[in-house]
Amino acid sequence: MPIVSHPAQQARRLQTRASDNDGYRSLNDLRPMTQGQRGLKPYTPGEALVNSRSLNDLRPMTQRREPGLKPYTPGEALVSNGGPGTANRPIGLSFPGSSSQTGLAMTKVRNSYKASGKTVVITGGSQGIGRATALLFARKGYNVVVTARDLTKLQYVADDCEQACGRQGCSLAVACDVTKEEQVKSMASRAMAKYENIDVVVNCAGIMCRGLFSDVPASEAERVMRTNYLGAYIVSQAFLPVLKVEGKRKQGADKPSLIMINAFNGKVSMKHMSAFSATKYALYGLTEALRAEVAQDNIHVGQVYPGVVKSNHLERTTFFGKDVAEDRRSFRQTVRALPISQMPAEVADAVYAATVGKQNDVIVGLPFAAAAAASQATGFNPFASNIPFSLPFPLPFGQ
Repeated sequence: MPIVSHPAQQARRLQTRASDNDGYRSLNDLRPMTQGQRGLKPYTPGEALVNSRSLNDLRPMTQRREPGLKPYTPGEALVSNGGPGTANRPIGLSFPGSSSQTGLAMTKVRNSYKASGKTVVITGGSQGIGRATALLFARKGYNVVVTARDLTKLQYVADDCEQACGRQGCSLAVACDVTKEEQVKSMASRAMAKYENIDVVVNCAGIMCRGLFSDVPASEAERVMRTNYLGAYIVSQAFLPVLKVEGKRKQGADKPSLIMINAFNGKVSMKHMSAFSATKYALYGLTEALRAEVAQDNIHVGQVYPGVVKSNHLERTTFFGKDVAEDRRSFRQTVRALPISQMPAEVADAVYAATVGKQNDVIVGLPFAAAAAASQATGFNPFASNIPFSLPFPLPFGQ
């Protein structure tokens, strides 16, 4: 049975993580020990780091002025060749002969310094659920990499994450179209160039379309499938080698997580949303198969199923039919007025709970969980029937 995300349960769960910010230090910790005493001024961007390294070390590998460095390519061996004692060692680890020290904000890897601490990568991070998830993880002390196509919006989110986290350099904004494999590889390279390790990947990028099956062209169905399903496929494939390294290193309950943002449509299909529902069922199948495949690698793979979310996702929703303008207006009003509509922050709480609790399936909201359970038990789909649904309010999908 899927785990239901309930606000009171979430509050108790999240309270247990109140100390998640402990252990994350600022760049001031990079000073030599003789300068690391209280009362000295904080680190100023541009000043020398350990061993006279400059902020050039924080740049992506593709922009550094050091010879012999190349960007990370998904699938390559993740080892360090930075000198004696470092050969064939996983990147981001402390081992004899390296300059990394437990607890420092920077760790020497491949003759360069990377920011330490847990790191989450979130696609579709410029708005809605992605933005709310990024801010929550930042407040919990994570380094946050946000990706989307709009770099301007992303930079605002990255700035907000840095303020929420309270550490310089804890966020990175990378413009990326998840349907473009080369852009995803470049994004993964930049994330690995800046941060010591990747602990969580959240596939949140998604678009939606609405209309009768006979009105939605095949080209639109393909466009939605490429973003919602193939995008998650490409991103997961790019980061899987990194997650395997983390899984092997940790060997315990604190294993890395790959989280898919599905939808209630991935549990119960809805008329007028055939193309969108198909992408979510495809994502469900991918997640289930991938979970079984990487269980031996100590990687957690989870799915979160939001219900009806009040966000600006309608900006990216396409409508098809006789009166597109009226359908869009009616749909927007219904979502806003629906008593069980959810805010992006509620879904973000479920994502974080699934990550820290290593939960496989989380349906956000008791009404949606009950509807999914009833449909699975009886085979009855209330959204595919003309029989009035038993809830005392309408849902926007079956109208």
